[in-house]
Parts: sequence; structure tokens; C-alpha cells
Amino acid sequence: MPQRIDPSEIATKEQFGQRLTLLRERAGLSTRDLAREAGLPLATLAGYLSGRHLPQAGSRKQMLKVLAVCGVIGEAADDWMDAVGRARRADRRRAPGRLSAP
Repeated sequence: MPQRIDPSEIATKEQFGQRLTLLRERAGLSTRDLAREAGLPLATLAGYLSGRHLPQAGSRKQMLKVLAVCGVIGEAADDWMDAVGRARRADRRRAPGRLSAP
């Protein structure tokens, strides 16, 4: 039996994408199938899976649907949502600072 994917180990958007991809694969779903079943545009889901971007704060319901389609519900889904928050905070820390006016 495959080891459980532990979302508490996710700290970056790249790690989020890698783990979400693994979750999708373990659920036996193609990216297209997961997007369709979760009601997300394929490009949006592909961005999450590749680690290019994270779900927006206002898209919690959509992300919970993605997780549910992959078989993750309840407290385990909350752990994944905590991981999104951590990765979002890490991404903000890595973003270049704003340029100051001269």
C-alpha cells in the first residue's frame, strides 16, 4: 500500500504541485478527468499541478472539490488547505520587493 501523502511537509508552491500530482495519480485520474470532475478549467488545475501557481484564497471551495475527487475529505482536506496557506506565505516571502520611487 502506498505511503500517505503528508501535506504537513508542503512548504512551497512547487512542493504543493508535486504532492497534488501524486495525489491525482494515486486516485487514477488524468489531469483532464480531475479538472472535469472538480469543475475547474483544465489550465487552472494544470497550473496547480505544475507548481506555477496556487489556489487563490477565495477558491477554497474549488480546492476542497479537487481534494474530494481525489478521495481526500474532512480533516485531511483541512491539512491540505493549511499547506496551501503555508506555500502562499512562502511564495510572498520569495517575491521580489517593490521598487521604491527615486
